[in-house]
Amino acid sequence: MQDKYVGDVGDFGKFILLSGLTSIGKESIKLGINWYHVTKPDQRAGDGRHTDYLDATWNHFNCYRECSLDIHGKLKTIVDADERKILALEKGGLLPDSTLYYSEPVPYEAKFLDQRMINRERWFENSKTVLNNSDIVFLDPDNGIRPCNVRKTQMKAIKYAFDDEINEYYKEGKSVILYNHRDRSPKNEYKSKLILLQDTICSNDKLNVLRFKKISVRDYVFLMQKKHEALFMELFNRMLSKPYDYLFERYEI
Repeated sequence: MQDKYVGDVGDFGKFILLSGLTSIGKESIKLGINWYHVTKPDQRAGDGRHTDYLDATWNHFNCYRECSLDIHGKLKTIVDADERKILALEKGGLLPDSTLYYSEPVPYEAKFLDQRMINRERWFENSKTVLNNSDIVFLDPDNGIRPCNVRKTQMKAIKYAFDDEINEYYKEGKSVILYNHRDRSPKNEYKSKLILLQDTICSNDKLNVLRFKKISVRDYVFLMQKKHEALFMELFNRMLSKPYDYLFERYEI
Protein backbone atom coordinates (compact mmCIF):
# COMPACT_ATOMS: atom_id res chain seq x y z
CA MET A 1 0.00 0.00 0.00
CA GLN A 2 1.21 3.47 -0.89
CA ASP A 3 -0.14 6.77 0.39
CA LYS A 4 -1.02 7.88 -3.13
CA TYR A 5 -3.63 5.08 -3.39
CA VAL A 6 -5.53 6.25 -0.31
CA GLY A 7 -9.18 6.92 -1.13
CA ASP A 8 -9.18 5.36 -4.59
CA VAL A 9 -11.85 2.90 -5.69
CA GLY A 10 -9.79 -0.02 -4.40
CA ASP A 11 -9.88 1.47 -0.92
CA PHE A 12 -13.64 1.75 -1.14
CA GLY A 13 -13.97 -1.98 -1.82
CA LYS A 14 -11.41 -2.78 0.87
CA PHE A 15 -13.27 -0.90 3.58
CA ILE A 16 -16.66 -2.22 2.50
CA LEU A 17 -15.22 -5.70 3.01
CA LEU A 18 -13.47 -5.02 6.30
CA SER A 19 -16.30 -3.02 7.83
CA GLY A 20 -18.66 -5.84 6.86
CA LEU A 21 -16.39 -8.29 8.64
CA THR A 22 -16.16 -6.23 11.83
CA SER A 23 -19.89 -5.48 11.89
CA ILE A 24 -20.68 -9.21 11.69
CA GLY A 25 -17.98 -10.19 14.19
CA LYS A 26 -18.79 -7.31 16.57
CA GLU A 27 -16.88 -7.73 19.85
CA SER A 28 -15.94 -11.35 19.16
CA ILE A 29 -12.99 -10.48 16.90
CA LYS A 30 -10.16 -7.98 16.78
CA LEU A 31 -8.87 -7.01 13.34
CA GLY A 32 -5.23 -6.27 12.62
CA ILE A 33 -3.91 -4.62 9.46
CA ASN A 34 -0.38 -4.77 8.07
CA TRP A 35 -0.36 -2.16 5.34
CA TYR A 36 2.93 -3.40 3.85
CA HIS A 37 3.52 0.34 3.64
CA VAL A 38 5.68 1.27 0.63
CA THR A 39 7.43 4.64 0.85
CA LYS A 40 9.96 4.20 -1.95
CA PRO A 41 9.15 6.89 -4.55
CA ASP A 42 7.18 5.51 -7.49
CA GLN A 43 6.68 7.77 -10.47
CA ARG A 44 4.31 5.65 -12.55
CA ALA A 45 1.83 7.96 -14.22
CA GLY A 46 -1.84 7.69 -13.33
CA ASP A 47 -1.52 5.52 -10.23
CA GLY A 48 -4.06 6.42 -7.56
CA ARG A 49 -6.25 8.35 -9.99
CA HIS A 50 -9.36 6.16 -9.68
CA THR A 51 -11.48 8.48 -7.52
CA ASP A 52 -14.32 9.14 -10.00
CA TYR A 53 -16.65 7.10 -7.79
CA LEU A 54 -16.58 10.09 -5.37
CA ASP A 55 -17.78 12.54 -8.06
CA ALA A 56 -21.52 13.24 -7.99
CA THR A 57 -21.48 13.82 -11.76
CA TRP A 58 -20.18 10.30 -12.46
CA ASN A 59 -22.70 7.89 -13.98
CA HIS A 60 -22.24 5.18 -11.33
CA PHE A 61 -21.92 7.50 -8.33
CA ASN A 62 -25.11 6.24 -6.66
CA CYS A 63 -24.19 2.58 -7.10
CA TYR A 64 -21.19 3.09 -4.84
CA ARG A 65 -23.03 5.28 -2.35
CA GLU A 66 -25.71 2.64 -2.02
CA CYS A 67 -23.10 0.22 -0.68
CA SER A 68 -22.17 2.57 2.17
CA LEU A 69 -22.92 6.26 2.57
CA ASP A 70 -20.65 6.30 5.60
CA ILE A 71 -17.53 4.84 3.96
CA HIS A 72 -18.11 6.78 0.76
CA GLY A 73 -18.42 10.04 2.70
CA LYS A 74 -15.36 9.44 4.88
CA LEU A 75 -13.14 8.58 1.92
CA LYS A 76 -14.45 11.61 0.03
CA THR A 77 -13.52 13.81 2.98
CA ILE A 78 -9.96 12.44 2.95
CA VAL A 79 -9.55 12.86 -0.83
CA ASP A 80 -11.16 16.34 -0.95
CA ALA A 81 -8.88 17.51 1.86
CA ASP A 82 -5.84 16.15 -0.02
CA GLU A 83 -4.96 14.05 3.04
CA ARG A 84 -4.18 10.90 1.11
CA LYS A 85 -2.11 9.19 3.77
CA ILE A 86 -2.43 5.82 5.47
CA LEU A 87 -2.59 7.69 8.77
CA ALA A 88 -5.76 9.43 7.57
CA LEU A 89 -7.38 6.03 7.01
CA GLU A 90 -6.42 4.91 10.50
CA LYS A 91 -7.83 8.06 12.07
CA GLY A 92 -10.83 8.36 9.75
CA GLY A 93 -13.29 6.26 11.73
CA LEU A 94 -13.63 3.71 8.95
CA LEU A 95 -13.09 0.73 11.26
CA PRO A 96 -13.64 0.06 14.97
CA ASP A 97 -11.35 1.83 17.44
CA SER A 98 -10.09 -1.59 18.55
CA THR A 99 -8.46 -2.21 15.14
CA LEU A 100 -4.68 -2.69 15.29
CA TYR A 101 -2.50 -1.14 12.57
CA TYR A 102 1.08 -1.75 11.51
CA SER A 103 2.22 1.03 9.19
CA GLU A 104 5.99 0.79 9.55
CA PRO A 105 7.40 1.14 6.00
CA VAL A 106 8.76 -1.98 4.35
CA PRO A 107 12.57 -1.45 4.43
CA TYR A 108 14.43 -1.11 1.15
CA GLU A 109 17.38 1.27 1.52
CA ALA A 110 20.15 -1.14 2.63
CA LYS A 111 22.88 -1.51 0.01
CA PHE A 112 23.96 -5.04 0.87
CA LEU A 113 21.76 -8.11 0.35
CA ASP A 114 22.39 -9.66 3.76
CA GLN A 115 21.39 -6.43 5.48
CA ARG A 116 18.23 -6.23 3.36
CA MET A 117 17.28 -9.70 4.55
CA ILE A 118 17.95 -8.80 8.19
CA ASN A 119 15.92 -5.59 7.87
CA ARG A 120 12.99 -7.36 6.24
CA GLU A 121 12.90 -10.07 8.90
CA ARG A 122 13.17 -7.49 11.69
CA TRP A 123 10.34 -5.47 10.11
CA PHE A 124 8.14 -8.54 9.92
CA GLU A 125 8.86 -9.71 13.48
CA ASN A 126 7.89 -6.26 14.70
CA SER A 127 4.59 -6.56 12.79
CA LYS A 128 3.82 -9.77 14.68
CA THR A 129 4.38 -7.97 17.97
CA VAL A 130 2.16 -5.03 17.05
CA LEU A 131 -0.63 -7.27 15.71
CA ASN A 132 -0.24 -9.97 18.34
CA ASN A 133 -3.66 -9.46 19.93
CA SER A 134 -5.56 -9.59 16.63
CA ASP A 135 -7.71 -12.56 15.67
CA ILE A 136 -7.81 -11.82 11.93
CA VAL A 137 -5.08 -10.02 9.99
CA PHE A 138 -5.51 -8.19 6.72
CA LEU A 139 -2.35 -7.93 4.60
CA ASP A 140 -2.27 -5.12 2.04
CA PRO A 141 0.87 -5.42 -0.10
CA ASP A 142 1.08 -3.26 -3.22
CA ASN A 143 0.87 -6.20 -5.62
CA GLY A 144 -0.03 -9.16 -3.42
CA ILE A 145 1.52 -12.63 -3.31
CA ARG A 146 5.14 -12.64 -4.36
CA PRO A 147 5.98 -14.32 -7.68
CA CYS A 148 8.29 -17.31 -7.40
CA ASN A 149 11.15 -15.36 -9.03
CA VAL A 150 11.17 -12.54 -6.44
CA ARG A 151 13.47 -12.77 -3.41
CA LYS A 152 13.35 -10.75 -0.21
CA THR A 153 16.72 -9.22 -0.98
CA GLN A 154 15.47 -7.63 -4.21
CA MET A 155 14.21 -4.06 -4.28
CA LYS A 156 10.88 -5.17 -5.76
CA ALA A 157 10.24 -7.32 -2.66
CA ILE A 158 8.67 -4.28 -0.95
CA LYS A 159 5.57 -4.77 -3.12
CA TYR A 160 4.83 -8.34 -2.03
CA ALA A 161 3.84 -10.50 0.91
CA PHE A 162 5.94 -13.68 1.08
CA ASP A 163 4.57 -17.16 1.73
CA ASP A 164 6.53 -17.62 4.94
CA GLU A 165 5.21 -14.30 6.31
CA ILE A 166 1.62 -15.26 5.54
CA ASN A 167 2.23 -18.65 7.12
CA GLU A 168 3.66 -17.11 10.30
CA TYR A 169 0.42 -15.26 10.96
CA TYR A 170 -1.62 -18.37 10.13
CA LYS A 171 0.46 -20.60 12.44
CA GLU A 172 -0.32 -18.21 15.28
CA GLY A 173 -3.98 -19.16 14.92
CA LYS A 174 -5.00 -16.04 13.04
CA SER A 175 -7.15 -16.08 9.93
CA VAL A 176 -5.52 -14.16 7.09
CA ILE A 177 -7.10 -11.98 4.42
CA LEU A 178 -4.63 -11.14 1.68
CA TYR A 179 -4.93 -8.49 -1.00
CA ASN A 180 -3.75 -9.76 -4.38
CA HIS A 181 -3.81 -7.64 -7.53
CA ARG A 182 -4.77 -9.65 -10.60
CA ASP A 183 -1.65 -9.64 -12.73
CA ARG A 184 -1.33 -10.17 -16.47
CA SER A 185 -0.36 -13.81 -16.28
CA PRO A 186 -2.55 -16.40 -18.05
CA LYS A 187 -5.60 -17.55 -16.11
CA ASN A 188 -4.24 -21.03 -15.38
CA GLU A 189 -0.91 -19.64 -14.20
CA TYR A 190 -2.65 -17.17 -11.92
CA LYS A 191 -4.85 -19.89 -10.42
CA SER A 192 -1.82 -22.11 -9.89
CA LYS A 193 -0.23 -19.42 -7.73
CA LEU A 194 -3.31 -19.36 -5.49
CA ILE A 195 -3.47 -23.16 -5.31
CA LEU A 196 0.22 -23.28 -4.34
CA LEU A 197 -0.47 -20.81 -1.53
CA GLN A 198 -3.29 -23.01 -0.29
CA ASP A 199 -1.12 -26.15 -0.43
CA THR A 200 1.70 -24.38 1.41
CA ILE A 201 -0.32 -22.85 4.24
CA CYS A 202 -3.77 -24.37 4.76
CA SER A 203 -3.73 -27.65 2.85
CA ASN A 204 -6.61 -29.10 4.87
CA ASP A 205 -8.96 -26.21 4.13
CA LYS A 206 -10.21 -24.69 0.91
CA LEU A 207 -8.86 -21.28 0.08
CA ASN A 208 -11.61 -18.76 -0.70
CA VAL A 209 -11.40 -15.72 -2.96
CA LEU A 210 -13.66 -12.70 -3.29
CA ARG A 211 -13.01 -10.59 -6.36
CA PHE A 212 -13.51 -6.83 -6.47
CA LYS A 213 -14.52 -6.46 -10.10
CA LYS A 214 -14.62 -2.70 -10.72
CA ILE A 215 -12.06 -0.58 -12.64
CA SER A 216 -9.06 -2.81 -11.91
CA VAL A 217 -9.52 -6.40 -10.72
CA ARG A 218 -8.44 -7.06 -7.15
CA ASP A 219 -8.73 -10.36 -5.31
CA TYR A 220 -9.14 -10.87 -1.58
CA VAL A 221 -7.75 -14.25 -0.58
CA PHE A 222 -9.09 -15.80 2.63
CA LEU A 223 -7.05 -18.29 4.64
CA MET A 224 -9.56 -19.24 7.31
CA GLN A 225 -9.10 -20.81 10.69
CA LYS A 226 -11.95 -23.20 11.44
CA LYS A 227 -13.07 -21.05 14.37
CA HIS A 228 -13.82 -18.21 11.93
CA GLU A 229 -15.55 -20.22 9.18
CA ALA A 230 -19.11 -19.23 10.13
CA LEU A 231 -18.11 -15.58 10.34
CA PHE A 232 -16.56 -15.62 6.88
CA MET A 233 -19.43 -17.55 5.34
CA GLU A 234 -21.80 -14.85 6.56
CA LEU A 235 -19.46 -12.19 5.17
CA PHE A 236 -19.36 -13.90 1.76
CA ASN A 237 -23.14 -14.16 1.66
CA ARG A 238 -23.42 -10.46 2.43
CA MET A 239 -20.83 -9.35 -0.13
CA LEU A 240 -22.47 -11.47 -2.84
CA SER A 241 -25.93 -10.02 -2.18
CA LYS A 242 -27.36 -6.65 -3.12
CA PRO A 243 -26.11 -3.95 -3.08
CA TYR A 244 -22.59 -5.32 -2.60
CA ASP A 245 -22.76 -7.70 -5.56
CA TYR A 246 -22.27 -4.60 -7.69
CA LEU A 247 -18.68 -4.64 -6.41
CA PHE A 248 -17.88 -8.27 -5.58
CA GLU A 249 -18.10 -11.75 -7.03
CA ARG A 250 -16.74 -15.11 -5.98
CA TYR A 251 -13.64 -16.31 -7.80
CA GLU A 252 -13.43 -20.08 -8.01
CA ILE A 253 -10.09 -21.86 -8.04
